[in-house]
Amino acid sequence: MKILVTGGNSRFATKLKQQNPDLYHTPGRDTLDLLNPTSIKNYASLVNEVDGIILNGNTCCPEPNDWFDVNQIESFRKLFNFNIIAPTQLIQQYLPNLKFVIALSTGLILKKDRVGEMYPYVFGKELLTNHIFRLSCQEKYKHIKMFSLNPGPMENDEEYEYHSKLMYEIVHNLEKYENGEMYSIRGGDKF
Repeated sequence: MKILVTGGNSRFATKLKQQNPDLYHTPGRDTLDLLNPTSIKNYASLVNEVDGIILNGNTCCPEPNDWFDVNQIESFRKLFNFNIIAPTQLIQQYLPNLKFVIALSTGLILKKDRVGEMYPYVFGKELLTNHIFRLSCQEKYKHIKMFSLNPGPMENDEEYEYHSKLMYEIVHNLEKYENGEMYSIRGGDKF
């Protein structure tokens, strides 16, 4: 099995690669720029066998107090492209052989707090979660297991290592997960 992990320079992707170097492809932005359709096509031509995709990458937009600045519109386009268009382009590139797509959502944040701290980050992750749910309902993607996964807090090396081991268990037990659902990485509980 070969798994593409976006956000390849992140601590989590690095830990996944250290745990299982032959399992995970972890390209950085210099190799796979999700905001560049040509980069996505070029990467797919270099790495043409991918069984699964873990959408781990992240991009942000400005905080709400900057939303009146018309110069920030491009940031919102990037947020939309990164969480909606780029994942769809990746899925299309690997469609024939793709077995699963896991979207890593944001950490555990109570609904009442989702408009507070780090709102742009949370907003982008919720766009991705919603998009994966909608793709999972489309007939042409029914053969692909698609769901979102809340990774929970990862603040130190031990937690990153623990979560990378859990991710290994998840990708080797995909039958436990239902299309379109949202799970917590700590135990696989459905939200």
